[in-house]
Amino acid sequence: MPKVFRLNLTDNHLAALKTVSRLYNATPQAVAHALGSKNRDYWRCYLNDLVRQSYLTTKLIYATAVHGRSGRKIGTLFALTERGAEALAEAIGQPSGSIYYPKGGISATSPFHFPHRAAFLELMAAFLRLEATSERESLSNGDERPSIEVLEMVPYFRQEGSRRLGEGKPLIAVELPEKDPAGKPMTLVPDAVLRLRIREKVRLIVLELHRETDPKKVIAQIRQHTEAMELGLFSQRYNHPTTNFLLSVHEHPEKLKQVIQRLRNGEVEDVERYSDGILFATLNSVLADSIPTSFYHLNSEKNRLF
Repeated sequence: MPKVFRLNLTDNHLAALKTVSRLYNATPQAVAHALGSKNRDYWRCYLNDLVRQSYLTTKLIYATAVHGRSGRKIGTLFALTERGAEALAEAIGQPSGSIYYPKGGISATSPFHFPHRAAFLELMAAFLRLEATSERESLSNGDERPSIEVLEMVPYFRQEGSRRLGEGKPLIAVELPEKDPAGKPMTLVPDAVLRLRIREKVRLIVLELHRETDPKKVIAQIRQHTEAMELGLFSQRYNHPTTNFLLSVHEHPEKLKQVIQRLRNGEVEDVERYSDGILFATLNSVLADSIPTSFYHLNSEKNRLF
């Protein structure tokens, strides 16, 4: 493919392109958060520039009657195109074809699912912001790197297999030993899997964002996660030598309190065995404060992840 990167693109265009690439999908709010800005409209202008250059594609999300006035636009998602992936690879000195882009465009999301995806993308952006603001450390060769680095970030909507042929499934899904009522293996699909380097240690993190989830359903999810941790399902899938951490992020503080109380009351058997690896936080605290100070364990101790 011929070179496509336009030299007249500014550093801000390139920063926006990189951020969309790392998030797979992005909203202007998520890009702004990742890049340390509170002005999403400022970054929306750069994203729209990249759309006009065919480096990004968009998907507009419209309200249905249940949201109020039908047909009202409630959000926009951005993702790389093939042209954008090639432009980014060229700009950062990577081989052609090495940058992922969704070949079928942005996967469908209904107005009912959009608020979750938008909040999830901003949560993922907070990890990119953590990387950007972490202390720099010197390497033996004289180079510098961030002390906290996001090595890999895979969202629930990235698929493997052909969706068109009905063979697509989330890339981060793992199979549990239990069978569903139809006799098929049950799968566990978290919201994201991340590999995070924290100085010299690499942590495997499984993340769940709970927006409107009933506490009873959250408890059922955590029960499945403890089983996956016991069996090492995510560790095996990502060839990681130690058990993964589980980050449980909640939009509603009161529901988080209910979940913690139910766990303390023993609704997940032997949950204490896994308590060092399960951490809780509210979405607002993660976005407003910082990730290292927002999470805590079941016994209310501050996290031991960082």
